[in-house]
Amino acid sequence: MPLIGKQHITKMAEGLCQGDYEMAALLGEIFDIVGSDGLIVVEGSDGRGLEREYLEGTYWKLSGWFSRLFVNDVAQKRAMLEEAALLISDLDVQEPQQLIPVLEKCVKAGVKKLVIIARNVSNRVIGLLVSNNHAKTIQALAVRTPRIGEMERVAAMEDIAALTGGRIFYSAAHSSFEDFRPEDLGRARRVWATESLFGIYGGKGDPRQIRKHIARIRARLIDADDERDKADLQDRLGRLHGGTVILRVGGVHTVEREARKGMAERAVKILRNAIAGGVVPGGGVALLNTQSALMGLPASNEEEAFAYKILARALEEPMRAIAANAGYAPEEIVAKAKSLPSGWGFNACSGHIVDMKQAGILDSVHTLQKALEIAVGGASIALTTDVIVHHRMPVESLEP
Repeated sequence: MPLIGKQHITKMAEGLCQGDYEMAALLGEIFDIVGSDGLIVVEGSDGRGLEREYLEGTYWKLSGWFSRLFVNDVAQKRAMLEEAALLISDLDVQEPQQLIPVLEKCVKAGVKKLVIIARNVSNRVIGLLVSNNHAKTIQALAVRTPRIGEMERVAAMEDIAALTGGRIFYSAAHSSFEDFRPEDLGRARRVWATESLFGIYGGKGDPRQIRKHIARIRARLIDADDERDKADLQDRLGRLHGGTVILRVGGVHTVEREARKGMAERAVKILRNAIAGGVVPGGGVALLNTQSALMGLPASNEEEAFAYKILARALEEPMRAIAANAGYAPEEIVAKAKSLPSGWGFNACSGHIVDMKQAGILDSVHTLQKALEIAVGGASIALTTDVIVHHRMPVESLEP
């Protein structure tokens, strides 16, 4: 079933945030506004509480202007251009002669504000651009191509190009801007930069091309196995959808702040998956409810039938563990849950059997699928291994 609405998202977030109701309420609000694809950045804060900031458009870290001389919003220490054109590249621009033909063509084409994205820009080039700014020939801003790994840098340029409708000048294919045309420029309603950030609002790329670009990234996300790759692709989707939220997490001291920040990051990840892929009754109920379907499958031989019985028994374990940890008799709890309608289970907080959906006790479908895959994979390895060493007194850890 889908997870929709601020109230339901907040209710699920309460369990993920371990009783931190302020954080749960903020997450409910944030996801209700930006959806599952919105870019949500969790940062530490020097304060004690929680803050959220909604930004128009999107931004990239490890970027920013090359010189303070481009700053035109002194109070915010920020450079900003309205209705700007963008020259997208990862080239090293060391000589003014590399940019002069570009600037001349831009002036002839009526371009009044130009953002130059490059890997490096020399002081001589900065001087040229600042001189043009003072002379009001063309107002320019030079910003860094996001300074990350090669593949991530290419991905960032592709996303900027899709959002703004511009052409990319790759350093691997171009040594200069010799074949530049004004039609190669991207366009945006507003572009801004600080010392370390670069943002775009109101990109004027072709909506159809943006949708195709999003579809390609979404397909890669579905096929991705590595968790870091998945996180990067999810961030790209958030940028392309144009909704960005910064959640700043504070605490009384560093240990508390880092613990709350980690909890918020985990909650964001699980809620995103839950909103995108749906939720099922939690507390082991969804797994218990699959027993009847599993036992109804035809078995081709006795071994397969026995395997179904083993798996069916294993599906009871999450609820058994929850009941035992709460100080209740697992056998009684599981037996009672089996006798009730689908979706009913054990609420460890109240000690009662309840409708899990109504109680807000839910699990992400994605999380349960992953848990089952890992469990079955581990069991398969154990069954095909000659010797398994099991520690009598395993090292205990508080880490999840």
